[in-house]
Amino acid sequence: MELNLSEYIIQKNQSNLKKTALIYIESQQEILTFTYEEIFEKLYKIAFYLSQFKIPQKDQYILLRMPSNPNVIFYFLGSILAGFIPIPISRMLTKEEVEFLIHDANPYIIIYESLELPVINKNIQIFEANSLLKEIYNINIINKKIYPTFYDDPAFMIYTSGTTGKPKGVIHAQRNILGRIPIQKEWMDIQPTDVLLHAGELNWTYTLGVGVMDVWSNGGTTILVGSARKHLEIWTWILNHYPVSVFATVPSLYRRILKYYSKELKSIKTLRHCLTAGEALKPDLWKQWTEITQRPLYEALGMTEISTYISSGPNVPTKPGSPGKPQKGRNVRIISVDSSSTEELPINEVGLIAVHKSDPGLMIRYLNRPEEEALVFRDDWFIGGDLAYRDKDGYYWFQGRNNDLMKVFGYRVSPLEIEKILEQHPYIHEASVCEIQKNKDITLITAFVVREQDHTLTENDVINYCKKHLADYKIPRRVIFLKELPRNNSGKVLKNLLKKEYDFKI
Repeated sequence: MELNLSEYIIQKNQSNLKKTALIYIESQQEILTFTYEEIFEKLYKIAFYLSQFKIPQKDQYILLRMPSNPNVIFYFLGSILAGFIPIPISRMLTKEEVEFLIHDANPYIIIYESLELPVINKNIQIFEANSLLKEIYNINIINKKIYPTFYDDPAFMIYTSGTTGKPKGVIHAQRNILGRIPIQKEWMDIQPTDVLLHAGELNWTYTLGVGVMDVWSNGGTTILVGSARKHLEIWTWILNHYPVSVFATVPSLYRRILKYYSKELKSIKTLRHCLTAGEALKPDLWKQWTEITQRPLYEALGMTEISTYISSGPNVPTKPGSPGKPQKGRNVRIISVDSSSTEELPINEVGLIAVHKSDPGLMIRYLNRPEEEALVFRDDWFIGGDLAYRDKDGYYWFQGRNNDLMKVFGYRVSPLEIEKILEQHPYIHEASVCEIQKNKDITLITAFVVREQDHTLTENDVINYCKKHLADYKIPRRVIFLKELPRNNSGKVLKNLLKKEYDFKI
């Protein structure tokens, strides 16, 4: 079946050409708006220009190394329209990290803006983003016939965050846009009349997916933020000055807004509901946000390989602590960790979350990683390493990553179980738990704790508290207090950095 992700979005909006598609807020004084017609003209011109470099029947990658601004979106969708495979990467990557990605992906073209590139010794076409756009936008006559792509053809590639080793290139097909329909219906409930505010950086897959592709596939308007996002007050200012009906971000930002700007939340009028993904939503945060805003907060569980696929939503009421149920149309089950069976485990039994490979939202493959790819498939099921159990009502309860499980006296211990107990303590703001190497032969369960402001909680206080709520083998042997937990762009705690900092030092 012939299918192009970008062309799909264009065709869905032929009756919306004069409608505002994007509001981009660089600052309160610098705000840009784009109609669907203006954006589509840019995409066609970019595709027309890039098409001169296209080699038929060959996968060609375009690395996008630029700050978080609308150019990322235009180049991303324009590249797909031309039959290329764009790779948007974080602006915060070091030159060394970018060098690894260039070596791994071997892109045909690099488009960069403002940010440094490593020394490149390969035969790669390199363009400065703004200079190239000036040349492209001066094109007056273009052929709108796009390069033909098909259902299973590659559309784009996203590198994993690299929290558990070297980043992997995850290649998604053109069919990804169809695989996103359950997300749009079951979690987002996105409507053509909606104005969605997404707080993520524009080159992040969560933003490109939920904030751009999902909104535009349904004819809505999206609001995205540039450098103003470093000022926390911008979010409540937007929520009170624009008719935002859906707000999407990560739990850590919801927590910060509550801490400093809870009064401003009470005057919001147009907000219908809020969305969260990227890290687990703690029940206390869900309770605080919904009580103050009087709006639902719907969580989703996802991964780079399939985006969000388990969620709560208007038709799946929230159970605090659970991300929800598999979305309608998804073939998801929980299977054994230890055996090779793909049979679904009984209710309340912890296992690996598996997604059937027939799901159109599932990746095609990893780039250059056949061994790792073989490990994530068990017969016809994809197993990304997430652990969970399902209750009698069909809700899934996330139990962390299989490779995060700690082994103590022969028992498997989930750090999430300990973190949940710790964060119920009135003087603990947040916590992260992992095994830290004491010496070559001994590892200790270690809790990294951020205290609530002005409290003088001690290590003994925390350990004694855990003794009341946890089996002896689950109790942290060390407690280390931090001002904040290290996190990546998606809000996930970087446990590998904690291990690097504290292994053999406790």
